[in-house]
Amino acid sequence: MAYKITSEESNRRTVSFHMTAERVNTLFREVRREIQKDLVVPGFRKGKIPSSILNRRFGNLILSEVAEKAHRELSDPLFEENDWILSDTDPELDPVLPVEGNDYDYTVTYTLFETPPPSDYNGVSIKVPEFDGEKALEEALDEIRNRFVSFDPVERAATEGDLVVLEYPSRDSSECRRAAVVIGRENMGPGFDELLPGLSAGDGFKARMEFPGVEEIPKATDFRVIEVREPKLPELNDEFARTAGGFETMEELREKLMENISTRHAAELKAFRESVVIDSLLSSNVFQPPSFMVNNLAKDYMQRLEEEATPETENSVRELAERKVREFLILRQIAIQENLGVTPEELASEGGSVSSATDRIRNEKALELVLSKAVETPAEHTPEPDAKKEEASWRWTAVEDEPEKEDS
Repeated sequence: MAYKITSEESNRRTVSFHMTAERVNTLFREVRREIQKDLVVPGFRKGKIPSSILNRRFGNLILSEVAEKAHRELSDPLFEENDWILSDTDPELDPVLPVEGNDYDYTVTYTLFETPPPSDYNGVSIKVPEFDGEKALEEALDEIRNRFVSFDPVERAATEGDLVVLEYPSRDSSECRRAAVVIGRENMGPGFDELLPGLSAGDGFKARMEFPGVEEIPKATDFRVIEVREPKLPELNDEFARTAGGFETMEELREKLMENISTRHAAELKAFRESVVIDSLLSSNVFQPPSFMVNNLAKDYMQRLEEEATPETENSVRELAERKVREFLILRQIAIQENLGVTPEELASEGGSVSSATDRIRNEKALELVLSKAVETPAEHTPEPDAKKEEASWRWTAVEDEPEKEDS
């Protein structure tokens, strides 16, 4: 083994590392090849510069690169094979550098981070929101029906949900334009739909867009109702099932929709339970995680963002990173505390780094354990508040009679 743990005192671990002279020589050759790969020295072919010249010009660089490569190679197995989380304290490293032709021996003392023993992870309270599968099914069917709605002409005044065909003059030509407006969808802008109920084919009205705080009053537009059409939803029958989803019967369509709804609800409920449990663990176990872990994760998050970094963004990303690191450490410590192990079969199925796979599998087991001990109760039904529409900066208003502007 290339390392040996020689001392374990409290949260400090002293490790001695050993590399053979043969491997040291190999690293020196590799580093020299990397340096001279693009180096041009008069009188020598590229890649054929003598070691003596390289040592004279780049001796310190070669030495530091070899030392870094050697330490990384020797310490990687240490962290793969030992369940350690380092603290923010810098390791105490022997000031010994490798020498070509000699064995490389040195010691490092690491300070480990000790996650506080997790508390309040048994019996986490989860208030599960109610779910009405039949209601969700009917809403899904209504949504599909509305995609196939048709509008039939009627001889009556327009009302909510009707389609009103309007004609109005074009501003840049003598021709008239037409618009089809479904009352209630606000596809002409705020306030326009309020002007249509009660109007019949042949009726006309004037309206203009008003912008609060703007002194110049926009010119009104003359609108004329060409036609009123009422919505006609398709019947929920086998023909609809074939048209809407390619099913032979309506019963098949209902079964498939319910299957999709149940699958989606199960996934959403699982995510909800996990979110509640994680929130509870984080609020009950407050501590400062190692800053280097937070910094590394925050840097990774920032690299994934496509937007330009701002102080606000960086602060938000750092808060998220700290939250995720604490979550990882809490679940990890629960797994250790509860002796949740990982089998060789589980590791083999994961692949990749053994230590990363161990943490991932063990943390999943810890979360499952906390969920299994959670106490679930139905959430009290509270009516959902009406969604507040964002106030528009303008709106349509009716114009009774607009005076003509006099020529100056």
